[in-house]
Amino acid sequence: GLQPREKAAPLYLRSLQLRRELAAVDPQNLQARRDLAYALLKQGAESDALESFRQLAAMDAGNILARRDLALAWERQGNTQFLAGKHAEALNSYRQLLQTAREWVQRDPNNPYANQMLAVAQLKMAEVLPQNGARAGTVRRARAAIRLIDVLLEKESANRSEERRVGK
Repeated sequence: GLQPREKAAPLYLRSLQLRRELAAVDPQNLQARRDLAYALLKQGAESDALESFRQLAAMDAGNILARRDLALAWERQGNTQFLAGKHAEALNSYRQLLQTAREWVQRDPNNPYANQMLAVAQLKMAEVLPQNGARAGTVRRARAAIRLIDVLLEKESANRSEERRVGK
């Protein structure tokens, strides 16, 4: 018999088609467009998903969720490219991830998730730079990521201490 994944494949394709139709019928419905972008990402259509996330971020520049989604899509595409040995392409995707994460942190500097994504972007750059003949930037990127992680850990520890102090 068919495996569960094989049974589900046509349903995923139908779901994707329905999401495309909904986004086409109501293009101002940001949630429908976001759902479509995630469905594309889940189906492995990173380029289409990225374009959708880019459009969403452009439609509502202040939308922090759109920034996060775009960062996740850049990371996913970069990871796929890196694992496929397409290091120059991965470098470009990780540069976009880094830029998106920086913009997100600028808009929401106290958001721990934004700062975590910036640290991830720095680590991804440190990982891919040597594959592209740029070893010099590797240590700098790794140190930047470690500094961000240290700050996040300090904030987390301070938050836990404060919660204990006030009896939460």
